Amino acid sequence: MHPLFSDGRHLIWYLAACLFIGNVVAWFLSINGAPQANAEFFCLPVSIMFGFVAMSAYYVCRSQPLVRRRLPRLLLVYLVSSLLSGFILLMLCYAWASVGESIGAGWTMPPSQVKFPTTVFGFGAGTYLLSILTHDVFIAMDNVRQSELRERESRTLAREAELQLLRMQINPHFLFNSLNSISALTSIDAAAARAMTIALAQFFRQTLALADKEKIALATEFALCDSFLAV
Repeated sequence: MHPLFSDGRHLIWYLAACLFIGNVVAWFLSINGAPQANAEFFCLPVSIMFGFVAMSAYYVCRSQPLVRRRLPRLLLVYLVSSLLSGFILLMLCYAWASVGESIGAGWTMPPSQVKFPTTVFGFGAGTYLLSILTHDVFIAMDNVRQSELRERESRTLAREAELQLLRMQINPHFLFNSLNSISALTSIDAAAARAMTIALAQFFRQTLALADKEKIALATEFALCDSFLAV
């Protein structure tokens, strides 16, 4: 899915930019003799339609992964897609003008008034090429962010694995030492041996309960330390 469709605000800003460009082109037509209202009603729909055509530049960029790009093939793909888009814009202009003429709408422009076909074609091709370059920049930035995110996740997993290994090494020693101490206490102070057994069981019960949690409260950490010190 195109990134613009993942966030409604981005799509609104993109459509606003298309309307702005349409207004600029309408102003250009008006200073060249076209009525202002006709130019506005002609350019704004065409700008919106071509805006969605320009969004396909995202998929053109995705079809050429950065790590496998070859300059001749890249230039050919970009050139062909830009020229095709310029032709599409020209056809959109003529089609929209023909629709307005066929229904007799006085607010549109007849096809005969769609002047400067070479300029329209060049504008469409240049705009699409600019869209390709813009998408390329955003894709590269997104790749950098994803790479940084994966690196942070890898470091986190490595730290967790290291901590887990340390726990596996420490817990058996702690358990064996505690059991030896309990064994020694049974012949000296049976009540103390019983208390130490209960404290040891309480400590491991707390440890197992917290093992799967990513975060715990500071008070819980203090309580675990108290159980450890009690043993």
